[in-house]
Amino acid sequence: MPEPVLGESITDIDASKAGELEVDLTASVGHSGGTRVWQGSVEVESRVTNRLGLEIELGHSFASVPEPGLVLRLAASWSLVHLDEIGFHGQAELSARLAGQIEEGPNLGEPRLPYSAGFRFGLDRNWYTLRLGIGAATGEAPSAHAIPAWASATVFFNFGRRRWGSLGLDSAADWTRPNPFTLAPTFILNGHGLHIPGTVAVVGLYGIPGGNQDAWFGLLVRVIADFDLAGGD
Repeated sequence: MPEPVLGESITDIDASKAGELEVDLTASVGHSGGTRVWQGSVEVESRVTNRLGLEIELGHSFASVPEPGLVLRLAASWSLVHLDEIGFHGQAELSARLAGQIEEGPNLGEPRLPYSAGFRFGLDRNWYTLRLGIGAATGEAPSAHAIPAWASATVFFNFGRRRWGSLGLDSAADWTRPNPFTLAPTFILNGHGLHIPGTVAVVGLYGIPGGNQDAWFGLLVRVIADFDLAGGD
């Protein structure tokens, strides 16, 4: 199942067996109100049991917004449902940012407040895929809106018999920010459909202005390598 970048799940949402290991390398650049933002991160995630997935992310910001420095995030997921006959999957997720701060900068799918929980769902129907997420965040800083909720929604159209590519529109909202909404046209090249290990995602970013924040534009590239440590097909 193709996975969005903003509304990504902690381990593949359709995975149901232990042994999956995924390594993501992400680089992004953006521009907002005269400020240029450079960010990079490495994520390692694994399904350690048939239901439990774990993730660690280490990132770095190279601009004043968000504040420059290292970011460390830990996360976990728990599979709730796998209806393979109709392609429907769901899981619960928890996330904690232990180092680094994300202020009123660009929304790249992670809530501004450090602790979050929620649910993600996916429906995969061969030539199209729908992904949804909803949850809430909390932390020491106050939320910019009364309800500190976040949400994501993505639709993909898939190409080829082996689904070598997917083109979609990704969207994310984080109401802990004064400027909650981001839209992200996304293209995913699925190397497995071309007998090439790994996946590449190229994402355009547009942050809708809100509060006292200007609009921002950006580009994100993610390279994904995945491994089956259990030795399955």
